[in-house]
Amino acid sequence: ATMCASAFNDNGMAPFVADPTVVTRSDWFSGLAWMARVVDLRDEWLPIWPQEHWEELFRNQSRRRNRQCLIPEVSRAVPSEEQFWAFEVPIREREQSLPLMGGAVGLRPIAYDMAWRFAPLCGLHRVSLGDVSRLLSSRYWDFFLKGWPGEGLLKAKPVSATATLLGEELEQGGPWRLAYHSSVDDAPTVWRDLANFFGLPPAWPVRGAYFGVVRLRWRDSVLFLVPTPALAAGKGRAFHADEKDPWVQVMPDLHKHVLSGTKMAAMVQPVLLPANALLIGANRPSTSCDFVCKEHKLTC
Repeated sequence: ATMCASAFNDNGMAPFVADPTVVTRSDWFSGLAWMARVVDLRDEWLPIWPQEHWEELFRNQSRRRNRQCLIPEVSRAVPSEEQFWAFEVPIREREQSLPLMGGAVGLRPIAYDMAWRFAPLCGLHRVSLGDVSRLLSSRYWDFFLKGWPGEGLLKAKPVSATATLLGEELEQGGPWRLAYHSSVDDAPTVWRDLANFFGLPPAWPVRGAYFGVVRLRWRDSVLFLVPTPALAAGKGRAFHADEKDPWVQVMPDLHKHVLSGTKMAAMVQPVLLPANALLIGANRPSTSCDFVCKEHKLTC
């Protein structure tokens, strides 16, 4: 079932989005620029509306009851500075209690704090979304796995080493999938290290995910970030009784290439460009980006 539709994509920074016709389902409720059915708001939510942090009401799993939200790939709205931090501060306060998994490296500055300000907005007044029945909960699972033209998760090739993310190997020929180890014990901290590498929201739970999987534009292809409790070869152990791996049922070879998200905390972030973008160097030092763009009659 569908709980809401939002105009904001928490992962909608320029390198990771391109297609304004794409709408996805997500277990995450952003709390920004959203709408829901009147009957649900009136009969279900308003009678128990809290005095503060009302967004947590919609993120409570027992009340959400597996209902999801629809979010666009390219945002139609972005929050103001005040709105952003009103939602972020309570989440960050909870994150302070989490241990660091990066060893001596520690937690790097969070790129997302700046990146969200430059999230592109859809500049079209009207966008044809095609047959939206694909977004029904009864159909989206199959669509996400194999119905997406050329970009279904089942067609994704495994990323076998983190170093390939820094090179040009994944520029084409995708889609790709990065399976990373994430257990019930360390999921929040593992995701924080992984998110900091990509410049995604580091807070737990994972934002914009569909049953834990995050779908991103990656250069000229698509990259799926897939959590799994399986460890890399040679480091296996028995799973906890409550650890489930929903994706291995449809991807039996998922465990063949499982990377460590914590190791990525020490890696240099790759330089990613928005779709159809160019990287142009300045002719002399201390030249501003705005000046270079105007000189070449381009938009920064």
